[in-house]
Amino acid sequence: MQVSLKGRLRNSVAVVAAIGMLLPTPSGVWAQAPRAAAAAMPAPAASDQAWPRVIADAAQDITIYQPQIESWRDGILEARAAVALKRPASEAPTLGVVWFKARTSVDKQSDLVALDNIEVTRANFPSDAGSADAVLASLRQHTADGLRSISLSRLQSSLAVSEAETSQSVAVRNDPPRIIFSQTPALLVLVDGKPELRQVAGSKLLRVINTPALILFDEAGATYYLRALKQWWSAKAPEGPWAVAANPPSTLAAAQKAAGSHVNLIDTPPADIAEAVEAGAVPNLHVSLSPAELIQTAGAPEYLPVPDTELLYVKNTSSHVIVDVANQENYVLIAGRWFHSKSLADGPWSFTASDKLPADFAKIPDSHPKGEVLLRSVARCRHRIP
Repeated sequence: MQVSLKGRLRNSVAVVAAIGMLLPTPSGVWAQAPRAAAAAMPAPAASDQAWPRVIADAAQDITIYQPQIESWRDGILEARAAVALKRPASEAPTLGVVWFKARTSVDKQSDLVALDNIEVTRANFPSDAGSADAVLASLRQHTADGLRSISLSRLQSSLAVSEAETSQSVAVRNDPPRIIFSQTPALLVLVDGKPELRQVAGSKLLRVINTPALILFDEAGATYYLRALKQWWSAKAPEGPWAVAANPPSTLAAAQKAAGSHVNLIDTPPADIAEAVEAGAVPNLHVSLSPAELIQTAGAPEYLPVPDTELLYVKNTSSHVIVDVANQENYVLIAGRWFHSKSLADGPWSFTASDKLPADFAKIPDSHPKGEVLLRSVARCRHRIP
């Protein structure tokens, strides 16, 4: 289930407003906010609290990303944030998570919450456990900036939104999408359910309106036409098979003009297949009436080992495809969720909760080509964070 854009924006503003004061901005330390702003009371507006923020430490730059509120109980406010450590000798950052806590006192008449005893309680860097103590020391040094105040109504609003979205997330359905695997150039077009047809103005053609692509239906010939890569494709059924139309009817051009700019003509090939299309390759066109994801490799999958693990990763794809040799399962990351199957081509696919991933996922080095997987695992696998 997707949270509405409006809800996400409200949540982001509220969280920044509430947490922004947990990380003071002493002169010469944070890469944002001048000294006068850091000392101002009450707290600056949420729009002034930009993220991420950087601490220029002696040995490394510490980048802190926008924190998330975890709880506010018995006068204690708690939050966590993703952190990246950048050292001069290393090209790739070291990724981890830190936790914050502050004692609060409420003045309802003034609509203020005072924060003191701000603590950075713990840090976790799975790929570099030795960094935790140094990061904690640095953050603790720069959070000893005295008492701070934030708006009570803002904090209450932040928690209300956060709790509402947390309760909504429990109801998220984790049904696997239709996963299409291709070893040759391919193109995926999504239609939101059974095609809904509407007459095109000034034409006998019908247009499928529940897709951003331009798909037309010719009732006389019982044929669907789809515009992609500067040519027309045809099929007898919405989900194909599709092929480049040898003699597309002339009425298609007029219908395309009538559609105007309200459609995506898909004339520019995706980066994954741009070079192949330019060389004259004709990709396979897939149309799906249900949620779907295209996993595409440049030829047969090329597997490489992940150091110090029993994992392999597929090198010749832009998707995240990891194989656990212990159980011979393929794991793919789609929209922040993991799915697994014995077969890339045939499935069937099943959802894998982040805390059920193979333990070796937490050992993927952050400097590895698939280090991004480590960051997402750290963010979602709470059981891997002691």
